[in-house]
Amino acid sequence: MHHHIHLRDIDQLHREILRFLVSLNLEETYKVIVDGALKLVEGDSGSILLGKKGGLKRVYASSEVLFKVKPRRRGIVYGVFKTCEPRVLSAKEIRDVEKRHPALKELPARSILLIPLSYLGKSMGVLTVLSKEDIDFTQKEFNMLKLFGTAGSLAIRKAQLYQQTREALETRDLFISLAAHELRTPLTTINGYVQLLAHKLSGDSVEASWTDGLKWEIKRLTRMVNELLDVQLIKTGQFICQKHKVSLKDVARRAILESKFAYPKHKFGFEDDLGSKPDILEGDPDKLVQVVANLLDNAAKFSLPGQKILVRLRSNHSSFVIEVQDHGLGIEGKEASQVFSRFYKGQNNYKRGMGLGLFLAKQIVECHDGSINLKSEVNKGTKIFVVLPKS
Repeated sequence: MHHHIHLRDIDQLHREILRFLVSLNLEETYKVIVDGALKLVEGDSGSILLGKKGGLKRVYASSEVLFKVKPRRRGIVYGVFKTCEPRVLSAKEIRDVEKRHPALKELPARSILLIPLSYLGKSMGVLTVLSKEDIDFTQKEFNMLKLFGTAGSLAIRKAQLYQQTREALETRDLFISLAAHELRTPLTTINGYVQLLAHKLSGDSVEASWTDGLKWEIKRLTRMVNELLDVQLIKTGQFICQKHKVSLKDVARRAILESKFAYPKHKFGFEDDLGSKPDILEGDPDKLVQVVANLLDNAAKFSLPGQKILVRLRSNHSSFVIEVQDHGLGIEGKEASQVFSRFYKGQNNYKRGMGLGLFLAKQIVECHDGSINLKSEVNKGTKIFVVLPKS
């Protein structure tokens, strides 16, 4: 019995194509395309073949039987692949195909539909649909099936590009992690020798000041390497804060001391608005120092040496608040929402560093169930607020 496919209007085609827009991996994409084609023509089984190294490889099939069928170089499927024109095989052609591929007899078909898959005018592969019924196609229906094939091709290409990007990012992250680990060993050795030099050249000599500079640069390099490793831990969900009772006043003083050493020409101030109120919370002292130090580092980069950078400590009924305020270049409104992103350095930013400081500060604050935000005006300065819940 002959019957027409159920493409009575374009709405059904649209519904199937809309399913391609969802973010899918390659295997899911193949399945959605084949399932959609089977629905449209009431098919029983289907597969996708893609051009690979000059040949055609079946990358997905709704039935394992189809994987036993290897397309021939001069076969009908290759013809559709080369011409990019859909075809319905006649009963005679199906019998001839079954002679060459006996495995197909396990899937008795009275109709075999071949829909080309192409991208930017170049043939990508072929979508095959087998049906136990005879199917007739009007020219309009053929054109709609070609449209379905084009949409399917775009979905496949999108999934391929997504997979390639993900693999490239994974390779990059692995390289960063390995490189950071490898850098740690020579840095430790260099630091040891510099400490010995500093001990030998102690005093007010010019050479002693050189070793001070070396110590700072080694410390900065070590910090950058540790930041890279922290980012990798965050990505893999292994970033942990070791919490115990910690004084926020001590945290602020340690961070300021570190920043004074790093930026001797800058002015750093501390305002303790807590007074005699408690300043103790459950937290990771070293990581909280890193937060404040990173905020001060960021403030110093965008401030002139004479401009004061202030750390203010205050509290309300449920939270502690650490403010870091500068009077430097400030941040444009469109950039303010991006400064806590990984590797974000701002437009035309030639300042040193990798743009990880504020990203890591945000991750550490969130690890303490807190929040971080900022207010900024161009050429007037920036104020960053860290809110940490009281224990």
